Amino acid sequence: MAATYEIDLNLKPGGIPQRVHLNQYDKGQQITVNLYNDNTIYTPVGTVWVSGTKKDNTGFQYQCELSGSSAVITVTDQMTCYPGDTEVEVTDVKEGVKQGSANFILSVENAAFHDDTVISETDIPAIQKVAENIDKVESWKDETKLSADAAKESQSAAETAKTEAQSAQAVAEKARDDTSQIKADASTLKDQAAASAALSQTKAKGSTGTRNGEDTDNALFYKNSAETARIGAETAQTETGSIKSDVEKLKSDVEELKTAAASSATLSESYAKGSTGTRDGEDTDNAKAYAAAAKASAEAASSGMKVATSTTAGAVQPDNKTIVVNDKGVISVPSDVVDLGRTTQGKTTVFNADGSITETLADGLKKVTTFDSDGKITARLYGSDGTLKETTTTTFNGDTITEEVK
Repeated sequence: MAATYEIDLNLKPGGIPQRVHLNQYDKGQQITVNLYNDNTIYTPVGTVWVSGTKKDNTGFQYQCELSGSSAVITVTDQMTCYPGDTEVEVTDVKEGVKQGSANFILSVENAAFHDDTVISETDIPAIQKVAENIDKVESWKDETKLSADAAKESQSAAETAKTEAQSAQAVAEKARDDTSQIKADASTLKDQAAASAALSQTKAKGSTGTRNGEDTDNALFYKNSAETARIGAETAQTETGSIKSDVEKLKSDVEELKTAAASSATLSESYAKGSTGTRDGEDTDNAKAYAAAAKASAEAASSGMKVATSTTAGAVQPDNKTIVVNDKGVISVPSDVVDLGRTTQGKTTVFNADGSITETLADGLKKVTTFDSDGKITARLYGSDGTLKETTTTTFNGDTITEEVK
C-alpha cells in the first residue's frame, strides 16, 4: 500500500514552501493538494497539471485528478529519479488562461540501492530487472501519451495565447495611437482652455492685454458704469423733482404776475381813457376825459363862453386865471401860471392826432405827454435846443399811483 500525503497550497506565492519527503525511485504515492485563494477554498475551473524541473534540467508534467476542490498528484519515477530537492507547481489551465500556485518541495532521499546497480551470482535480479523494465515501458507509454496529450493541449493553448497576444498587441497599438491622439487633443484642449480663460477674464474685467479697449469693454466696467448711471439717474430724478417743483412755483408766480399785470394794465387803461368797467365813473375820471374837457374849455374861452363846468363847455380858469383854447386847439396861458411845478412865461398846448399833448413854454422848453398802451403816462421835458432834460413816468398800481422822475 503506497503512502499518501496532503498539503495546502495558496494561489498567491510567498511564505515558506511546504515539503513532501519521498525516496528515490518512489512511484504510485498520492499527494492531495488543497488549493486556496488567500483564505478561501479555490475550486479549479480547467485542467490541473503538476510540473517541475529535475536536476538534469529536464522537466516533467502530468495531469492531476480532481477530488472536489482538491488536486490529486500520483507520484511517478520521473519525479523521484534524482535525489535532492525539486520545486513543484500546480497549475489550473483553461482556454489559454493559466493560474499557478505557490511552489512546494519534493525532497527526494538518495536510494541505498540504485536501479543501475549490478547484482552478482544470481539471475533473480535480471528477471526482476526485466519485469521492472516492462513496468517502466508501460509507465513511459502512459507518460508519453499523457505528454502527447499535454503537448497537444499546450500547442492549442499556445496558439490561443498567440492569437490573444496578437489581439492584445493590436489593442496595445490602438491604445498607443489613441493615447497619442488623446495627448494631442489634451494639449489642444489645454491651449483652448487657456485661451478661453484669458477671454473670459478680459470679458469679465479686462486688464489682460489681449484685446484693444478691453478695459472699457468688460462686464465690470459696464457694471460700474451702470451703477454710476443709476446714481446719476436717481440724482437727476431728485433734481428734476426739485426743478419741477420750482417750475410749478414759478408758473404760479408768473400766473399771479400775469394776473396782477393784467389787472394793473386794465387799471392803467381805466385811468388813461376809461371804458374798462373796473371803476365807477372811470369814463369821466381819466386822463383822456380831462384832456377833452381842457380842450373844450379852451374852445369855449375863445368863443366867449363861460367857465366850463362838469356839464357845460366853457373856459378853464385855474388860480383865477383864464386859460383859452382857440379853434386849433392851442391853449393860451398867462405868464404867471404854474405848470408842472414850474413858472413859465406863457405856454401853448397842442393836442396831437396820436393822442399825445405837446406843451411849449415861452422860454423854449417843451413838454410832450404820451398815454402808453400799458396804462402809463410819460411826460418828457426838452430844452430849447431839443435835449431831453427830464422824464416823468406815472404808473397806476391798483389804488396806488407811482411817479418816477429821471
